[in-house]
Amino acid sequence: MNTKLIDRPGGKIAVIYSETPLITDVQSALDFIATADYEHDTRKIALNKAAVSEDFFRLSTGFAGEVAQKFVPYACQLAIFGDFSAYTSKPLHD
Repeated sequence: MNTKLIDRPGGKIAVIYSETPLITDVQSALDFIATADYEHDTRKIALNKAAVSEDFFRLSTGFAGEVAQKFVPYACQLAIFGDFSAYTSKPLHD
């Protein structure tokens, strides 16, 4: 895992790169939020696509919704970046 901190007027953003999934279930999402807050003192996170389980991108599993619900109460903002062109799901592209 490689982390780069970017200071912005609205606060720090942790840009995290990992080749292995860091968010694989709901508990790992909660752990991830706590770790980002503790280690980097930020709740603004940009995460590469490879760091999230493939189930997240299959919207029919409901995993994306479960994870998103964990970020909201902690006022944590998450952006996932990467190449999503391989996915054919219209809702995901939207």
